[in-house]
Amino acid sequence: MKAERITSAYISLMLTVFILFTGTGGYYWLARKKFIIWAALTLVWALALTVCVAKERPLMDKRDPLLRIAALYGVLCIVSTVVSDYPVFAGFDTGRYNGLAAYLLYGLLFLGVYFFGRLKEHHLLLFFGAASLCSAIVLLQYAGLNPLSLYPDGMNFYSPYIQQVFRFMGTVGNVDLLSALNCLAVPAAVCSFTHISPKLRFIPLISAILGLGSAFAASVSSGFIALASTLAVYLPVKLWGGGKEKKLRQFVPLVFLCAETMACFASVLVLPDEAGSSRILIWKSSLAVFKEHPLLGIGPDSLSHYSGIVFNRYSPELGRELTAAVDNAHCELIQHMVSFGLAGLLPIGTLTVRIYKRAAEHFLAPALFCYLVQSFFNLGLPVVTPVFVILLALCAGEDSSI
Repeated sequence: MKAERITSAYISLMLTVFILFTGTGGYYWLARKKFIIWAALTLVWALALTVCVAKERPLMDKRDPLLRIAALYGVLCIVSTVVSDYPVFAGFDTGRYNGLAAYLLYGLLFLGVYFFGRLKEHHLLLFFGAASLCSAIVLLQYAGLNPLSLYPDGMNFYSPYIQQVFRFMGTVGNVDLLSALNCLAVPAAVCSFTHISPKLRFIPLISAILGLGSAFAASVSSGFIALASTLAVYLPVKLWGGGKEKKLRQFVPLVFLCAETMACFASVLVLPDEAGSSRILIWKSSLAVFKEHPLLGIGPDSLSHYSGIVFNRYSPELGRELTAAVDNAHCELIQHMVSFGLAGLLPIGTLTVRIYKRAAEHFLAPALFCYLVQSFFNLGLPVVTPVFVILLALCAGEDSSI
């Protein structure tokens, strides 16, 4: 079917070019270029799918509840943004590129891959190849080199300006976004080993090794927590699950994620504000904003207008004071709550219930789990999140084999 072939090509591009594309000269143009590339590729792909559906009328259950859920989600996101005091439609001005357009594209991306995407071996091999190249660049930067001149003006990773202002590595952006990519790529490589042709299994093996090296080079605590949690949850299930492994793969990760959610909200009551690199203070402030706008939220990418938190510190290395305003909740769940309120959580919760069982049984489920664990402490920007949405849709839309 032509729609499947077009979707397969789109997935291949997203798992390679999107990960490896970077703006020469460093961080400043990186996020905007990635966002524009992703948006353009997605819109062209969606247009091609629309033409295919109109001409070929492929097998597609138009009564599938996910269509209604996605439509409801899109409408509620639009309403939340339009009624916001500070509506952000694209996010070029904010620098996060996490406005309304990003969330609508997430929904479009999920639906298209869910209905027309089929996981192929070459998708995984391309993904692991791209992740390996990104990790190799990270390790070279960690060694003090500057491959592809990604650091400006002859700087390297250890230059005071990079360490103090823009601590970024690889081709994906800052180290937090790199950690999110590692949390997808490393478990996926390990879990895909037995699903890849024997002659090509060295590719996921190399990707896993380089990815772990990249994780240690980035030294992001949320990444370590996510990788360790994934190992602690899935290894016992695999070793001692026996005949109950299938049920345990559904039950144990769900319990862990529910416990993490409760711990996240409880932590703002018992932990000091400076805990977790001041994340507790940020979460507490963000939840206070949500309490004031519980129904529709404040709109996407507009938290900086409400939080009022500004961090100031003097950098002896640079000889000047550094100022940073909080414009993200540093927790994807809380960020979504603040942006779209309970109205935005309703379709997301319904979607989770609809697809959880099938996604949890897929052999790539540990990669999804690992990303979700780190998402409680991370940014959730359209630099790595589209890759997660693709893998989630592939796991939800098919059985557990290639």
